[in-house]
Amino acid sequence: AALENGTKVAVKVLRDMAALDDKAFRDEFQNVARLKHENIVQLLGYCDESEKITVELDDGTKTSAEKIHKALCFEYVDNGSLHKYISDENQGLEWHIRFKIIKGICEGLKHLRVGLNKPLWHLDLKPDNILLDRDMTPKIADFGIARLIIGDEKTRKTINCVGTCGYWPPEFVRFQFISEAFDIFSLGVIITKIMIGTKGYKECATMQPRNLVKHVHNNWKKKLHEAVNLREREVYCQQVKTCIEIASKCLVEDRKERPRIQDIVIILREADETMIPQQIEQVTDVESILPSSEGDPEASAKINALINHLSINPTVLPLDKLRKITNNFSEDRLLGAGRFGRVYKGIFEDGQIVAVKLLKYAVEDDEDFRDTKNYLIDVVRHKNIIQLLEAVMETREEATEHNGKIVLVKRTRVANCSEYFRNGSLERYISDESHGLDWCTRYRIIKGTCDGLRYLHEEVNIIHVYLKPSNILLDENMVPKIGDLSLTRYLGVEETKMTIKSFGTMEHLPPEFVTKQVISEQFDIYSLGIIIIKVVAGMSAHSLLHDMNSKEFIELVLGRWSKRLQATSKGRSLDGYCQQVKKCLEIALECMEADMHRRPSIENIVEMLDETETLIPDNSDLLDVHPMELRFIFRPKKHISCLLQLHNKEDDSVAFRLLSNCPKRYLTQRPICGV
Repeated sequence: AALENGTKVAVKVLRDMAALDDKAFRDEFQNVARLKHENIVQLLGYCDESEKITVELDDGTKTSAEKIHKALCFEYVDNGSLHKYISDENQGLEWHIRFKIIKGICEGLKHLRVGLNKPLWHLDLKPDNILLDRDMTPKIADFGIARLIIGDEKTRKTINCVGTCGYWPPEFVRFQFISEAFDIFSLGVIITKIMIGTKGYKECATMQPRNLVKHVHNNWKKKLHEAVNLREREVYCQQVKTCIEIASKCLVEDRKERPRIQDIVIILREADETMIPQQIEQVTDVESILPSSEGDPEASAKINALINHLSINPTVLPLDKLRKITNNFSEDRLLGAGRFGRVYKGIFEDGQIVAVKLLKYAVEDDEDFRDTKNYLIDVVRHKNIIQLLEAVMETREEATEHNGKIVLVKRTRVANCSEYFRNGSLERYISDESHGLDWCTRYRIIKGTCDGLRYLHEEVNIIHVYLKPSNILLDENMVPKIGDLSLTRYLGVEETKMTIKSFGTMEHLPPEFVTKQVISEQFDIYSLGIIIIKVVAGMSAHSLLHDMNSKEFIELVLGRWSKRLQATSKGRSLDGYCQQVKKCLEIALECMEADMHRRPSIENIVEMLDETETLIPDNSDLLDVHPMELRFIFRPKKHISCLLQLHNKEDDSVAFRLLSNCPKRYLTQRPICGV
């Protein structure tokens, strides 16, 4: 966009206007507007306007609505984002330009941290948020989620959606812990990608720091040997080594071991003193679309014109069928809600009940949506997988109430219709060892979940990536069913990389995804380990692993289960069940290994679980039912008869034992135990 005086500006139109608080919007502008540094994109103004329009509601009536326009206006940066220039060492930018970009980013980050009265933490550093001007000078941009954080560095901040996957430090994923070291970790990812590209970064994901430094240094030595003279090569090779060593230190798991930005800048300035001047080739004819804000009325008018120009006519796909069976997605039909959507009970005219999930995310590719839908409906079928019955998509403008006003927003809806399970999700049944589900039921849930995951990995080549208790439902027999497959794309076995922007529960993310965005079947194995731990020992058990080693943890949980099993065993041997508890814990901890290559495959996990079932004696007189004890209340001095029918779907025989406080008085007929 351009102002009347010809000045170019970059305009960022904010889409989710109804969800933005006006005061928060203005406050954020004031925070960002005070930033002035050659390596920081300058915020010029903002637009916050509305217009009255007439809209038609779902019932056909027309009403007046307010359409809100919000936008930010920044300085125009010619060459766009750093993301488009990321490549390996064999192509793309020359080394002296890459070094200039690395150093400039660090200078800008230092200004955010120590150059202001109140330190600013970016919390979303990535190549997309770093712009390059015509001289290839980097400028840090997009402070939309940044917050002024004052006080003790050890303060924990509970923030559900910060930054971008692949740039999150481990302590944020596991504990939602934010400190100065958050941006330092993201910086390490950026420096590495600048030096070896996104593909090279993922390929080096599992390398030890020393091997990474050696690998990158040697590759650049070969490149520089072909391109520059001896004097330049010596200088550049030393700079390469310095930069990759800095990146390696920024990526260490222990945040306290990461370097301060002040120290990083000092090291880079020293390396820059020997830099041989080069003529930087200018790159032109590149459009940059970034943020923007307030200004004069003329600028605001131009922003509104831009918004109108960018408007598109939505493709409408029918949701009428699902609206009808859910009573127009009414609150009285709501079964549950989460980050990805809300689930409603749908009732057809014939009385059939289904679950309808109205998703919050949009699918950009109609063809991809149809292909995924057909695959999940026609191909994916297993007793431990929720069956998808239908999926529809709709995009249109809707009137909604916001702050007492009716506003018009553009909304894309994706809805899935699947099997309904009265017992709900596994999450509601998770408890510690002292109460809740008995061991046999918990084991069946673990085994069924593993069987379902084995089917996904080995039969239909699907990596779930959203595996967690809330996505596992239980039928009337407490059989687990894995759901939310529509949130993933089915992948080939060998190519297992994908980009994920949002997760419901970050503790289920494996380290290799947090640091490198590597996705494979081992992603689900890590999440499975967390689930098994919670099923065996409760929701809070995972946090205990941070305070004790694996052996201590297993002994603690096993001891608690031994007490509970003994309380219901009446002195009978429970060694087989205790061994099964122990093996499940050991499997879970193996699944949670930081090194993805050390985690077991789902096939091996199922085999290990099958072996534990042989530990349970065939002649055990412990009845495996839910609940494990059935109680009948008898009134004194009254003749009462009760009928108990035992059904076994697996074997030919059923073992039972009847106990009473006064056997001679109440158990007048035999047998009191049998098979």
